[in-house]
Amino acid sequence: MSVTRRTGAFLAFILLAVLALYVFGGEVLHGFAFAMLVGVITGTYSTIFIAAAIAIILSRREFSRRAAAAAARPQPTTAAPPQRPRKPGRNVRVS
Repeated sequence: MSVTRRTGAFLAFILLAVLALYVFGGEVLHGFAFAMLVGVITGTYSTIFIAAAIAIILSRREFSRRAAAAAARPQPTTAAPPQRPRKPGRNVRVS
């Protein structure tokens, strides 16, 4: 939710600046301000709708990959037969 709020706040401030540039910038800057306006709107749309959908798809893919890896992992056996304790000092093999 915070990403959407930040995107909305960013859009509001940038639109304010671009509109001020369009209104007070004069005839020379009208084309530039319009191009900036189209770019900001396109970028905001991309951030909210397209990038969010891609993030959801990628997170689902990662979740299913982890679940498949966990299912393929061998389950531990119940109890291993007890091993005979080694004598102290005999744990090192000399070749």
